[in-house]
Amino acid sequence: MNSTPKRIDREMMPLMDMRSTRIVGLEALATITHHGGLDVYIKIAKHTDTLLRLMEDFPDHPRINELAVTTISHAVGSAIGADPGDCDEHLVRTLDVPSILKRITDAMRKPTASIIVVEHGMGLVAAPTRHNLEHIRDLPPLVALMTAALRVSNMSARCTAVVTFTCITHGISEEEIRSFDPQLLINALQRGFPPHVVDIMIKYGPMHCETFTMALLLPSSSHALTRTEFSVTEGEWRQQGKDGQMVPSNLGLPFQLWTDALPVCAKELRKAPGAASSDLDMADILDLKSLIIRARIPEAIEHAEKAITRNPRVAYFYYAMGLSGNQPQACRAVKKGLQEKQTTPFFKYYMLWGAAVVASHMGVSILSQARAGDQEYSEGVAFLTSAFDDAEKFSRLLHPMLAIRPLWSIGNEISGDSRELQPALKRLDIARQITEHIGFPYKKTNLRLAREMMMRMWPKALQALQDHASTITQYNTLYDKHPHGPKGETLVAASGATLAAWLDDMQLEDGEEGLETHCLHPKINLNSVELFRCTSCRNPSAALKKCSGRGKARYCDSDCQKAHWSKHKKVCKIASA
Repeated sequence: MNSTPKRIDREMMPLMDMRSTRIVGLEALATITHHGGLDVYIKIAKHTDTLLRLMEDFPDHPRINELAVTTISHAVGSAIGADPGDCDEHLVRTLDVPSILKRITDAMRKPTASIIVVEHGMGLVAAPTRHNLEHIRDLPPLVALMTAALRVSNMSARCTAVVTFTCITHGISEEEIRSFDPQLLINALQRGFPPHVVDIMIKYGPMHCETFTMALLLPSSSHALTRTEFSVTEGEWRQQGKDGQMVPSNLGLPFQLWTDALPVCAKELRKAPGAASSDLDMADILDLKSLIIRARIPEAIEHAEKAITRNPRVAYFYYAMGLSGNQPQACRAVKKGLQEKQTTPFFKYYMLWGAAVVASHMGVSILSQARAGDQEYSEGVAFLTSAFDDAEKFSRLLHPMLAIRPLWSIGNEISGDSRELQPALKRLDIARQITEHIGFPYKKTNLRLAREMMMRMWPKALQALQDHASTITQYNTLYDKHPHGPKGETLVAASGATLAAWLDDMQLEDGEEGLETHCLHPKINLNSVELFRCTSCRNPSAALKKCSGRGKARYCDSDCQKAHWSKHKKVCKIASA
């Protein structure tokens, strides 16, 4: 394979200009893109102009367009989507990405476009958005096509469109960093909420709204504020020297900042005579809180793992694990934490939100690149199913006082005026008004910008629906015809047959109809989705362990199996018998 890049120039590219070898040459390039490394992709990407020229010279030849789009998608997509340290920066700068995307988009919209062209075209569109966002924004027809793709019945196509929009808005998004100013909340309570928000709060139930209960509690608890010797601030400070520099005062305590008291208290709980298990739980919680406050997340996760080993029944330990940047680890932790009874509403809500967000990110990402067969596709669907379940629970449990509301699209089932989304959009707007009123800035996060862009583009896409209606119908037909991919035939496997046929009879230019070869990968098998969800905590994963009995139960680990055993043992014993 090391000599392959050189042989591409010398032996393969000349085949493109000969009628009798053109198909075989394209087959060979497409095959190489399935097995080659980044150096091979970069070498082939440098010949993109030749492949585009073939598409232009043979606009109505479906086979040439299939092979050219497949090769360009794999080569250019990999070259542009590579990590900055691995990619060829000169190639990325010199490739005419807008022109490539425009030509691929044109090929995708042709009535003769096959499922191969559509799938690989979608993949290429998603790849450049990671590094060339302006190329997508400057191509309104492509953005309109991606908006229209949200109405395609195939979930993978819709996920690719969603990924495209989130990538487009990533560079201009803001981090949602929550900083709380109590004085702003006090001022907001004194001003009162807007009348229409008050009506919503009354309809929901005032005693369920935190601001209302806080206002009721204040008169009965305000006397306690004047009876404390020190206000609860982050330490005691005093001015020192001529310049009035603020320095911490010595209060005679083993700490200077109040938050530093957390590990001190944890230490005392552990060494107390006859410390109970609940005392050790509280000690671990205090240590974890201290680490989280100091943003020492890796240490917090390590400490939480040890705490779970000692007592796996405390939800706060899983909450700390859920802060991990490792998405599968975070998803598994919060799903397990939701099963625990020793928790509070805040942590339950947070873990529900975290489970929905992480699982949706993973599901959309997996489905937009689902090219490894049924297992990967089913795994992606399992993640989205889990996210949808948690988002529905989150929406039912929470009320308008909370800032975040999940918005779930039902894709191709949405009506032209998107009335199905209006209740959720209205709740989102109410949440925005409340958070801004109590002093939380409404950040333009990646997901919010992507949602706003999709909703903004929706009417424009509908106006241009006459142009895209036939395309959407065509895509739905293609995906319905190939719900699980081709009938076991792939481009890679067929290349040998094509080469043999060429050697026997050099008449392949117009005589390949009998070889129904495709470059698709197997798609979804809905019956297998349940195999990727833990029977106990419902965590989606591809690494579940099957029960040793004859039952169908699958678990994350022995803890999940033990927690579910009381329900499963009867079924398992019957199945074993």
